[in-house]
Amino acid sequence: MKKKRISLLITLAAALTIAGLWYFWPRSLWDILPYYTQPEEAFTSCYAILSPFDPGDGLPIQTVEFPLDSPPYDQLKELLDSSSYRRGLSDLFRLGRASDTQVVTLSPYAVSIYFRRGELQWSIDFWGPRAVANSSTGASRTYHPTGGTTFQQEVVDFIASHAPKPTVM
Repeated sequence: MKKKRISLLITLAAALTIAGLWYFWPRSLWDILPYYTQPEEAFTSCYAILSPFDPGDGLPIQTVEFPLDSPPYDQLKELLDSSSYRRGLSDLFRLGRASDTQVVTLSPYAVSIYFRRGELQWSIDFWGPRAVANSSTGASRTYHPTGGTTFQQEVVDFIASHAPKPTVM
């Protein structure tokens, strides 16, 4: 009887360890998009929305298009793939859903990047220090890019560098 208990405890500990490793294991960008199962080539469009950190500073909200056959799109994918993404312990207590409140630390913009395929859409929000992956099905998850806030700021700066320049009248 004692051996059965010890065996059961060892099996339970091993199962929890494996589940923990799976949950916290770093993932690629394409693996963190909720319910995304197609190859990345299946997207039909990509765009980003730059939102000012402080709306009072006069910066406009900007939309930046990334044609899928363009070098900037390839550079954006390469940049996003340069980091891996880890789940946070706090998400485990929210049953995998992203928090309704996020801290914005990027400046002067935060960015949301959207990938579309037909009626379906996936996005990832970079606000610093976390990233939130969303889908048009309503699923969302919070991740910690292994590149940290520095990586997220690089993403924002890259997208801002491709934003249309305001016209002077």
